[in-house]
Amino acid sequence: TSSRFELAMCMIILVNALTLGAQTDYMATHQSNVVPEAFAYIETCLCFVFVIELVLRLIVFKWRFFVRTGWQWNIFDCLVVGVQVIEQILAIHFSGNSQFVNNLSSARAMRFLRLIR
Repeated sequence: TSSRFELAMCMIILVNALTLGAQTDYMATHQSNVVPEAFAYIETCLCFVFVIELVLRLIVFKWRFFVRTGWQWNIFDCLVVGVQVIEQILAIHFSGNSQFVNNLSSARAMRFLRLIR
């Protein structure tokens, strides 16, 4: 992958982390279990970007994606993006049950670990 692509994805991961932090702060400050629509929209867009990134990497590296240097991070990325997609699907399906959707926040914490990479 190119260094520009890596830098762009790093910036998007940082935006995602900042958005999650802002969302958590907003919900704690307003003592609300309901995710504001703007945060939900941003989260969905970022999920889409991460899925596209993963697909592009799989297209470029094919099977080598899972055996090349840094393969552990690639597996981790697959898990994090997979959990994020499942979270988005469940959030849509259980949109009326804000308590259930809020319980997914522990899965969101995994996304912060992508910053270490």
